Amino acid sequence: MSQRKGVIIQMTGMSGAGKTTLATQVKTGLEAEGFKVAIVDGDVYRQTLCSDLGFSKEDRLENVKRLGRFAHAMAPDFDVVLLAAINPYEVGRHILKTAYNAKLLFLDCALDVLVQRDTKGLYKRALLDPQDPDYMPAFTGISDPFERPADADLILDTAQQTIKECADTVVQYLRNDLAKSDEDKTFLDFLSRLKEQAFLFGEKKDKSQDYLHKTKLFRGLFELNNQELYQFVFGECRDSLHFEEWLKNRMGEVAFEEAKKMFLGIDTVGNKFSEAYTYQILTTDQLDFWNNEGFLVVPQAVDAGDCDRVKTEICRQLGVDPANRDTWCPAVANWQGILLFSAKSEAEEAIRHNPTIRAVFEDLYRRKDLLSMRSPLGYMPPLSTGYPFRGSPLHWDIDMEIGPRYHIQGMVYLHDVEEVGGAFSLIPKMHHQFQSLIREHGGMHEAAEVLRTQHKEVKIAGKKGDLILWVETMPHAATPNESDKPRFVQYITYEQFRLT
Repeated sequence: MSQRKGVIIQMTGMSGAGKTTLATQVKTGLEAEGFKVAIVDGDVYRQTLCSDLGFSKEDRLENVKRLGRFAHAMAPDFDVVLLAAINPYEVGRHILKTAYNAKLLFLDCALDVLVQRDTKGLYKRALLDPQDPDYMPAFTGISDPFERPADADLILDTAQQTIKECADTVVQYLRNDLAKSDEDKTFLDFLSRLKEQAFLFGEKKDKSQDYLHKTKLFRGLFELNNQELYQFVFGECRDSLHFEEWLKNRMGEVAFEEAKKMFLGIDTVGNKFSEAYTYQILTTDQLDFWNNEGFLVVPQAVDAGDCDRVKTEICRQLGVDPANRDTWCPAVANWQGILLFSAKSEAEEAIRHNPTIRAVFEDLYRRKDLLSMRSPLGYMPPLSTGYPFRGSPLHWDIDMEIGPRYHIQGMVYLHDVEEVGGAFSLIPKMHHQFQSLIREHGGMHEAAEVLRTQHKEVKIAGKKGDLILWVETMPHAATPNESDKPRFVQYITYEQFRLT
């Protein structure tokens, strides 16, 4: 039965990749199931709707805009409109996606296969010496650019798959898409957007508060740290469906659906306190100290046994034997500087979801709608092993795309840490001067450089299980480990959110 969704699918790929053939078979397959399907073939409309256009970049983009407007005009009368055109530029694909929410289907195909398929000899002519009289200029993928899509919704390799196999895949994809709820489509659109944004820089990136905050909450709900998320996005992710499947496989179906439901209900908000909040853990003296000094140490917030289990887990992941100094400087890819981007473990989760820690964060935010974020662990060998100190000098951890805000950072000492043992350091009360420092010195980097020369940092020694918290406008740094044993910590972060 016809659903009249009016979905526009832009099919991009080089000449000979099979766009028209695939569109025809997909149309046949969907119509057999009762859907109404139209094809807008770029080659056909080059002779009519776009006959006045050439092959410059400007004309190619105008060609795409006209095809998009034509497909959009047809969409109300059809369930699916297949727009089959080379569309070689990312900006052209983005135009269709932004204006008409057009899904992107990329037909990939190796160049040698395209040459073999080319019965008209166009590729051979394009590959000739430019001085040859038979040379064909401005041929897409040879003498003119073809930009590979960075965020296709579906990718098919027509050199490795038959047209029937590709058509079956597309029909199944569209069948599922037409049956999806608005919530499912919203989630897939977000995944596609996140993947697209990962490849953009400068002014092209979405720097809106809403988007940036929502990506942070996405990582928290789906139990992701930055490293594992972007390793997948840059190295493996094919499309939004593959992204969704990866999340399901990591979390399990039930946990995934719960996280997805919660994510779709998030309404990003500013930093607002609850006026009616009742404090759970912190005393008036502790709250006054926090407000004045910009940091707080909560003694033994975590059970010693939980600390020992995370320390053991760090050793296991790094291959470190605390009794054998020869193992204290491992060569492990996910240990960077002093941070260990660890695999998820029960030991780490126990501290991350520790009820006392959560209550302290709630007290400092004066609200309960907080989300625990995946954060790295910390491991630092002593200098006596020959391992050079690789921590950052005095700095701020402020995402300037979001800007300074009331955001709290934290860590748990997993064993007793002396001042000489790689203790955390900061400059008390300096958060009050953040804005004036930035104005005076012209930026965070410049202000931090000045503060480093003043040596006002205070080292925070602590006991096993101590929770150290600081506001993000507080300049801080780890310090070199001059003791005779490694330093172990777990970082803690919570984000604010609100459900609609």
